[in-house]
Amino acid sequence: MLIKVLSPICDLSAWGVRILNEAVESTTKNQIGNVIFSQIQSSLQILFNKVVTDYEMVANKPNIITIIEREGIELKCRGRDYWAPCPFHADKTPSFKVSVERQRWHCFGCGAHDDIIEFIIKLKGFSFQGALVYLGIRNGKPLPPDPDVERRRKIQRQYSEAITELYDALCEQSRELHNIRLQVEKNPTLTEAGAVFFAQKMGTLAEIEYKLDVLLEGSIEDHIELLKETKGNDSEKIKGRAA
Repeated sequence: MLIKVLSPICDLSAWGVRILNEAVESTTKNQIGNVIFSQIQSSLQILFNKVVTDYEMVANKPNIITIIEREGIELKCRGRDYWAPCPFHADKTPSFKVSVERQRWHCFGCGAHDDIIEFIIKLKGFSFQGALVYLGIRNGKPLPPDPDVERRRKIQRQYSEAITELYDALCEQSRELHNIRLQVEKNPTLTEAGAVFFAQKMGTLAEIEYKLDVLLEGSIEDHIELLKETKGNDSEKIKGRAA
């Protein structure tokens, strides 16, 4: 009976410890001495404390972006994730992805993947305990955030949001103008004013498609110039409305 009661010990939680204590007390107290019973309770408490400590350690790991950038790896933001050449093998193109949401990394080149603790173990050759010491994980407390890294992350996040917002807006305008062109192709008879209006819209469509090409294939510098241009045009529109 005691073996059956203790068999799921690896999956204990706080609730499991309480239930197990009750089961041991009700089924075995009359069969084993008080000394053995006390040892079982002590072992359960040690196990529970380890479960809590492990949970706190995992829940309070330092931010994966902060640590990887601290190791000199330059990450570039693409949407919600960050990319870089893999530090674990010769990588010609960035195949090392870091997920901020999941706090995990994965290399699509060599297949390596895990969390920040395993990253430090693999990068530095540390043991598990050595990695914890290096990362400053003590009693569930992570390293304090690096202000410079946090500032860069904020700028990267704002940049990504601005690019996404501009891309979505240009796509919506492009769809509207393509619909106008399709309507004209179906009914090509236009008045003089209609022809002028259509020519203006097609000129705008060409400009929008150029901007979309820049967003998809251009450099970061091209993106920044496009964002500045768009912001300047928006400012002029606001001034015109105010006047």
